[in-house]
Amino acid sequence: MLTKMNIGPNLFIMGLVFFIMLVAVQAFMSTRKYKALGYVIPMLFLILAGFNYYKSLYVYNPYPTMAEGMFITLGLVGFSIAAITLVVCRLVQKYYHSK
Repeated sequence: MLTKMNIGPNLFIMGLVFFIMLVAVQAFMSTRKYKALGYVIPMLFLILAGFNYYKSLYVYNPYPTMAEGMFITLGLVGFSIAAITLVVCRLVQKYYHSK
């Protein structure tokens, strides 16, 4: 007997886990002694998005799929989450070190 698959809650849980892991790793890397490590994760996501964007522009693909678009979206969402976390961590550190 076939049952109907409900992908909505699974996708939400996966997105939530991705968000929590990304924020935790970014916060850990942004608050260490070597603060330059905090720039690594946003740059990796930006490179992922840029590579797939330029690949879709310059490489001929007779059978296009949505893979490039999904990687671009993942890269931009990951970059924005990591960059916002980086800014928040730096503001919190600046606030607590000024007192």
